[in-house]
Amino acid sequence: MQIHTRTELGKLIDHFKLPRIALEIGVAEGKFTEQMLKWNLEKLYLIDIWQQITEQKGDASHPQSWHDNNLKEVKERTEGHNVVILKGMSAFLTDHIPNNSLGLVYVDADHSYQGALADLERFLPKLVKGGIMAGHDYLSPDYGVERAVNDFAKGRFEINTIPEEDVYNAGFWFIKK
Repeated sequence: MQIHTRTELGKLIDHFKLPRIALEIGVAEGKFTEQMLKWNLEKLYLIDIWQQITEQKGDASHPQSWHDNNLKEVKERTEGHNVVILKGMSAFLTDHIPNNSLGLVYVDADHSYQGALADLERFLPKLVKGGIMAGHDYLSPDYGVERAVNDFAKGRFEINTIPEEDVYNAGFWFIKK
């Protein structure tokens, strides 16, 4: 099955008959979360620190008021859905999600090489066999995501990459466990 945009990841859940339970790591204001909720998921876990980290590249360096507003928006966007919001560093929240329970893990949090690689390794056991792990910013030269995904997948998984036709052309990737 071929997909052309990250909003079509939900089609892979249907195609491979995966559990309709997903995780998004790195939520910000929840715009992609809204897309995920259109996939008719049974449950969606959301992990984000929603806290300013000045030394980190990307959204994390924004002022705390930006993060507070984002969390408020996420709560509004997800109202009425079976969503579990987990606030904090992903490294400390893995125990909140059972192993072998997720059909999809979407990673768009720490974009450093070490941070991205750690999230990939840490959350792989949460996927069922055949589950999909995906993420964003694969093609961005400003981050370590591409190298982390390549090292993570080397000799284990085939990486599917899809460029995006937007201003940033950040690209996304996915693998099948």
